[in-house]
Amino acid sequence: MSHRPKPRPDFALVIAALATWGTRWLSPKGATVSLVDKRSGEPLEPVVVGRESGRVFSRDDIKFIPGPKAGPEILKRAARLRARMEQAS
Repeated sequence: MSHRPKPRPDFALVIAALATWGTRWLSPKGATVSLVDKRSGEPLEPVVVGRESGRVFSRDDIKFIPGPKAGPEILKRAARLRARMEQAS
């Protein structure tokens, strides 16, 4: 039996975002699952929020960049992607 690390609580946010996306784009007959506040039942939308500003960002506001531990392959891949995106704009 393999040892698995205990899931982290913030992974629930990943699942919530994927479920919301799947319901929006893959369920033509309507929601199969809904994300709601457990106290009030208010419908929720997963969002990206700035750590410092608290501002909610849209898809057009965000981009991925190599992190501080990125190795040479990630850095090369990021450079290729950046060049491709600059050519497209």
